[in-house]
Amino acid sequence: MSDLKDNQSKRKTRSQNQIDDGAGPGNSKKTNTDFVSLETVKELLKIQEYSLKSMFESSVRSLSKRIDEIVDTVDSIKTSLEYSQKDIKEK
Repeated sequence: MSDLKDNQSKRKTRSQNQIDDGAGPGNSKKTNTDFVSLETVKELLKIQEYSLKSMFESSVRSLSKRIDEIVDTVDSIKTSLEYSQKDIKEK
């Protein structure tokens, strides 16, 4: 139980120190809080954009290929049906 109180006390002290130091977004004083630079954020956004474009292009290619296969199959069925109808009419 005393460990829990000690941990709570340490957290409270750390939080209070950050407030006393004037730490926060826009203040230049450094604290234990990690911040990411704007360049890093831009780089991560570029990577995300590239990944999403690649995924989208891959999906479009795959869908296009599947549609082409369906068109070929339908054409084949149509040709077969026309041949069968001619054969049936002749009999």
